[in-house]
Amino acid sequence: MKLERSLWLLFASMLLWGLGSGLYMYTWPVYVTELGGGAPEIGLLQAISFAVMALSYLPGGYLTDRFDRKWIMVVGWAVAVPAPLLYAFARHWTHLLPGIVLYNVSMFSNSAVRAYMAHLAPPERLSSVFAVLDMAWPVGLIASPSIGGLWAQQAGMRPVFFGSFVLYLASTLVLLGLRSQKVVGDFQSLGDFRRILWVPRMPKLLVLGAGMYLVQFLAIPFSTPFLRDVGGLDLAEIGFLGSVISLGGVVLSPVLGYFSDRVGRERGLAASLGLLGISFLTLVATPSFGGLILSMLLRGVAGVSWSLFAAIAAIATPPDMRGRGFAVVSLVTAIAQTIAPYPGGLMYARNPSLPFVLSAISLFVLAGVVLLDDARWRRETSCAAKIPDE
Repeated sequence: MKLERSLWLLFASMLLWGLGSGLYMYTWPVYVTELGGGAPEIGLLQAISFAVMALSYLPGGYLTDRFDRKWIMVVGWAVAVPAPLLYAFARHWTHLLPGIVLYNVSMFSNSAVRAYMAHLAPPERLSSVFAVLDMAWPVGLIASPSIGGLWAQQAGMRPVFFGSFVLYLASTLVLLGLRSQKVVGDFQSLGDFRRILWVPRMPKLLVLGAGMYLVQFLAIPFSTPFLRDVGGLDLAEIGFLGSVISLGGVVLSPVLGYFSDRVGRERGLAASLGLLGISFLTLVATPSFGGLILSMLLRGVAGVSWSLFAAIAAIATPPDMRGRGFAVVSLVTAIAQTIAPYPGGLMYARNPSLPFVLSAISLFVLAGVVLLDDARWRRETSCAAKIPDE
């Protein structure tokens, strides 16, 4: 796909960050348990992560519509660079909190990333561009979870975090090559965020986004504990399956992005939600390693669903309000992510399969709602087009 040079640099930066995150992403819950935590503590740390993330979004959206988006991204990346070092020196699960706070505060730059991408992407290829750029993350994650799992198996988690620090630093330096982008919005204060709620379709999109993330994050944080506790897998095997998830994302991102640009973004989103539900059911229903590989391949669609949802939000939001638009969407979804992991942890402690089954059923329901709403909107649009002008 032909993209602006700055978008390819952003792709490279996100790929390097994905490499760094992938080294420990799927073994992180095991590290928490090594530091004295359990399933409720894993859920609590996830909830704290998303709460801090949520608090960062509105200031980030405000900055995105007022200042150079390139430098907002650079500063955001730089804030998170030291987090792996803080993880490495932790001696109890509570000592992870400073790194978690630092990493998630950096998410104020998320609105700048989305607005930067939307500004440079052709409108008719928005879904494809978002899907391809978001593919950088899973591309980076194809090899690094396996490497990180083997590395942790041989040397422990702390050296892995040092490797992540180096990759995070390299990712941040790549961003310096981006061209500047400043699109000033017509607002003066943080209070002007309420104007986003007046944008047509935005209230409905906010409800949909909250629902998507609420049901997904009942289960996603507990995939690794499930593989270790129920599947009996070691760190190297868990790391390999993490790579399989990333491979699934790489394969499904361009396919669903192309599909969405051709038949409709809402239909593409519904397909991604349905595939994720199938992934969760396959995980709990199939004890074989081959079944786990299939489940993890389909799990790669989780990131694709966010890309497609972000493309829908971008189309719905005026260009000079996209920073605030993405900030409000991110805030709502982060609140859902904050709420979901802790009850998910309690359900997991009661029955490890429960959060996955409940999430799968809810995802199927959401996919049906998206399809029904899309069909209603198409009928209304068709009827309006047939009414002759007076």
